[in-house]
Amino acid sequence: MLTIKPIPKEHTDRFVEMAANAYPVMKANTEEEKKKLRERYEKRNADPRISMWGAYDGDTLLGGMRFFDFTMNLRGAKILCGGGGMLAVDLAHKKEHVARDLVRFWLNHYRQNEAPMAMLWPFRPDFYKQMGFGYGAKLDQYRVKPEHFPSHGHKKRVRLLGRADIPALCACYNRYADGITGMVVESELAWQVQFDMFPQWRMAGYEEQGRLLGYIIFEFEPAQPPTFVNNNMRVHRLVYETPDALHGLMSFLHSQADQVNRVLISTNDEYFHFLLGDVRNGTDNLVEIYHESHVSGVGVMYRVIDLPSVFVALRDHNFNDQSCALKITLRDSFIPENEGNTLVRFAGGRVTVEPSGDPEAEITLDVADLSSLLIGSVSFQALHRLGLVQISDAQCLKTVHRIFATDSKPSCHTMF
Repeated sequence: MLTIKPIPKEHTDRFVEMAANAYPVMKANTEEEKKKLRERYEKRNADPRISMWGAYDGDTLLGGMRFFDFTMNLRGAKILCGGGGMLAVDLAHKKEHVARDLVRFWLNHYRQNEAPMAMLWPFRPDFYKQMGFGYGAKLDQYRVKPEHFPSHGHKKRVRLLGRADIPALCACYNRYADGITGMVVESELAWQVQFDMFPQWRMAGYEEQGRLLGYIIFEFEPAQPPTFVNNNMRVHRLVYETPDALHGLMSFLHSQADQVNRVLISTNDEYFHFLLGDVRNGTDNLVEIYHESHVSGVGVMYRVIDLPSVFVALRDHNFNDQSCALKITLRDSFIPENEGNTLVRFAGGRVTVEPSGDPEAEITLDVADLSSLLIGSVSFQALHRLGLVQISDAQCLKTVHRIFATDSKPSCHTMF
């Protein structure tokens, strides 16, 4: 039987080797590369939110993962959310349930520490969907000619940023995160680690009266054909607090037309294409008779690990002024303690968890779909239309839909 416990420092090399085999993209093949990877781990692990846990058979480490004590925005409430990352299993011990046991331990660890939810970046979405994780919002990637970004913003307020700007970057990011579900509160230490890990990244920021109100993180990469003067710009992050900041940054991108073929920009904003003069991505593909504008992907996944605690954490949130006594019947085979019935009463938009009572409606669904509903990546009506949720009284459908409705999709900029 496996024992799961913190990984001591003397086992770091063993874990680094497993991680390098599990994620070959790290390219830790030579001793020098492994040394650099280990140093990067040690820098990252200086963050007090991070701990490393391993699955042991006796004294033999068979697998491990990192736990992250995140503070996450959930509909305006700051909650403890357990992040999980760098799940790696020894190549000789695949299909022995090591990964499953680590994930189960990780979820129970945060459940015991009163975290209502957990989150991760999936190496395989189907693997985690079976464990009850729900999809976050899709990420759309556009390939835009620079001249098709709007150019009427205040480009003179945009300048390149560096390490000296970390306090301003961190403050701007956290203000932005305050308004978006799924975002994680970050520290200046995390920004310093980011500068160390990605020396090829560049940053440009929009300022008004000395205050940073938006920024982009980008890098250059060869375009096709790869020549000395044919480059693309890949924008990894776009953050803005005001429309003026957005348009200032768009004008900066517009001005790169002399050097950049296309800008590859990724966003969770489903309306981003309204900004662009030409939404086509250069493939000239047609989807039926629709012009291909972007590619989309599924990324970060979220999971409810203690349903009553979610609503306790959201006691100050306004669920759109709705009133309804709602019984939620949850299916959760991976965490049986989370399965069952929860009665929540919404009164003028405020929610309380009640030990008993008569509900006006009952909804029944899987924990993965409930997690996506609560994080705001899917609507209740969509789940009902797809047959993924049942409701006892169809007359309450619109009310329940309005209870969980959100103005925007969730997002996450934190890599872990």
